[in-house]
Amino acid sequence: MNDLTYQHVLAIDTSTSVLRLALRFGSDRVVKLNEDIGASHGQMLIRKIQDLLDGAGVQTRQLSAIVICTGPGSFTGLRIGLAAAKGMAEALGIPIIGVSLFDIAALKLGNVAGEVCIVVPFKRDKCFVATLQDDLCDPERIEAVTIDRIGAFVKDRPVTSVGIKLPPEILSSESTVPPGIEYDAADLLQVGTARLEAGDLDDISQLQPLYVQKSQAELRYEQRRKDQ
Repeated sequence: MNDLTYQHVLAIDTSTSVLRLALRFGSDRVVKLNEDIGASHGQMLIRKIQDLLDGAGVQTRQLSAIVICTGPGSFTGLRIGLAAAKGMAEALGIPIIGVSLFDIAALKLGNVAGEVCIVVPFKRDKCFVATLQDDLCDPERIEAVTIDRIGAFVKDRPVTSVGIKLPPEILSSESTVPPGIEYDAADLLQVGTARLEAGDLDDISQLQPLYVQKSQAELRYEQRRKDQ
């Protein structure tokens, strides 16, 4: 597929307190934003997206596609980001792609053979651990593990992390896998654009955040609906 089909692609990541945005425009130029906005995604997301578009001289109606980070991460942040992305995609009639942090980790690790454990923060005392097998992540093999049990869980397998610093005792000095992975929305853009150009589009009605385990906010929401 010709790259010009998707000249203007917006990537959004609201999975943490750091808002990450990236815009590919003019087929080969990229601008991005990384800003710690705390819990203010709901108040600032649309304005920050508009600022990014204005800075690049791109109008909202010119967007070709949207890439959204599906997590894991903040329950509220993920819902705000996904709602905004879906709203824009529906209004503009453009495709949307959901990309997880584990997909980004696979990109950053390159062609790693065998199993690699990817650790992503969840709660104060818990993390999500995914098993990456030959660059592919099986959602059924993502588990919530307490921080003090990460070493026992990964055992002697190579391990790295996204958004958290791992205890040195569980890192192997012989491993070629980096101890931690840094990323920004440009990486999200890269994964999403590759899928767009391969025709691997998501169904907007089915796209959901990768929660893995229901948050307390989600459980309370479900209980309120039952009580109505």
